[in-house]
Amino acid sequence: MIRIRQPIAKHRRMPLTPLIDVIFILVMFFLLSSAFGVWRLIDVGIAGPQPSASQGDKDSPAPILITLRPDGTASGIRIQVNGLRFEESKLGTELERLVSGGASAAIVLPSEDLSFENAVRILDAARLSGLKSVSLQIR
Repeated sequence: MIRIRQPIAKHRRMPLTPLIDVIFILVMFFLLSSAFGVWRLIDVGIAGPQPSASQGDKDSPAPILITLRPDGTASGIRIQVNGLRFEESKLGTELERLVSGGASAAIVLPSEDLSFENAVRILDAARLSGLKSVSLQIR
């Protein structure tokens, strides 16, 4: 009897394309579900009507008034503190100076067409300056 040997089967290579697709999908899932930004709360009160000088406490200083308007500058915002214009880079220094002079509260008055990002950036700078109370006055 004659035996015919069966040829040895070649090892089939595993296709890498489906594996690469699965890895890509996993990488995209983890990138999109991860949070890279730091989220934190900013404690801001909504300012109501202020008492007049005769009704308020005469020993407490008046709150600092910070008005915000959009501008065509690089920062995109025009800042006035108690009527005087300041650059955003010098705002913290001015607020710290006013806090050392006895100020403890500020009212931020943004215009209606100011971006939310700019308003939050100024609110954050006001809180970091050492003010005890920062209020947002919305028209």
